[in-house]
Amino acid sequence: MVKVKLKSTFVNDVTLKNEQKAQQSAIRLQQKFTHNVKYTANNICRSELTSIICSEDNENFNIKFTTIGIFEYNPALSKEEIHKETYLALYPFARAFCVNLTSSCGMPPLYITQMDLDTQNIYRIDLGGIKPNNEK
Repeated sequence: MVKVKLKSTFVNDVTLKNEQKAQQSAIRLQQKFTHNVKYTANNICRSELTSIICSEDNENFNIKFTTIGIFEYNPALSKEEIHKETYLALYPFARAFCVNLTSSCGMPPLYITQMDLDTQNIYRIDLGGIKPNNEK
């Protein structure tokens, strides 16, 4: 059975700032990502992957955009599994958008890196030893 099924995807909230000096040949970039999933009725969710790529000083170069996907999901999945699966489905669209945006603006294509979700605490909250109400 399919874990999540992508129904629709689009990009919104795009900003690009490039104030590089002509003599600057390379800049040091950093990448930041946020990924949130909002649940609606009928096993449908909206996944939002916001990508920020900027120069270390965040002054001369900045790209920010949000890739949104509408998904149908298997209700037997945990929210952590849905979170991971929707991210993995959206990432290729975000990567392609960033490459197309930068190359269309006359810059070298910029490839964003994929987060390693297996080593990240993407949906876990450290309660400092306190057990949730449903856990004995």
